[in-house]
Amino acid sequence: MEIRYKIYNPAGNITALVIGDNYTTEEKRKINSKIMEKEKTVEQVGFISETEERLTMAGGEFCGNATRSAVKYYLEKQKTTNMNIKINNYNIISGIKNNKIWCEIPLPQSGTLIEKRTNEITQVNLSGITIILLDYENNTKLKEKAMELIEKLELQEKEAVGVIFKEKSDKIIPVVWVKEINTLFKENSCGSGSIAYALAEASKSNKRKFEIMQPSGKTLEVEITKKEKVILSGEIIEEKEDTITC
Repeated sequence: MEIRYKIYNPAGNITALVIGDNYTTEEKRKINSKIMEKEKTVEQVGFISETEERLTMAGGEFCGNATRSAVKYYLEKQKTTNMNIKINNYNIISGIKNNKIWCEIPLPQSGTLIEKRTNEITQVNLSGITIILLDYENNTKLKEKAMELIEKLELQEKEAVGVIFKEKSDKIIPVVWVKEINTLFKENSCGSGSIAYALAEASKSNKRKFEIMQPSGKTLEVEITKKEKVILSGEIIEEKEDTITC
């Protein structure tokens, strides 16, 4: 069967969105692999519904940048500026302002949001992904270090884990592992990692707005509102549309 997809560039975190989501978990895995074999720059694959505004990631994880990419697709299709989108049973308010796609990201309603695992490591428990924050050290082999930490902190059963190396003030290097499809990427941008970074920094100060530099050289903006909601925003480029046979 022929499968149509679009490729988006949200601050460097290249995302493929398959048009249609009526696939089994195993079919999604195969489609994910096929697209990544063909598109060497793609870091993640999502599936967007043609019957409602809904996104499902290939590994079932939550992804802020993929969510924003899906929002761009639906906003342009519907010729509107605001909408709600479903992902992982959440209904996310989103839209476009000043040419930037934004999403109001839900925070977990139970459990501990931010916890110190060691003096050097902070864990942020977001919906659909767990984030580990630590300082970057020169010559660190990032992917090896990320997997070492995931095992040491016993996070192998989480849906997805992002290990975020803080290079300097408001600059991050993300490495993301997704359990279901067993992928490990040093990403060029990470929305969830940026949110976690902002939440951890805000817990230590009165700062509520952040412009976080990504490895791509682009920034993602995170705002923590007075109602303790988090808004993620940034520019997105649609790069192309293509097909695969699977």
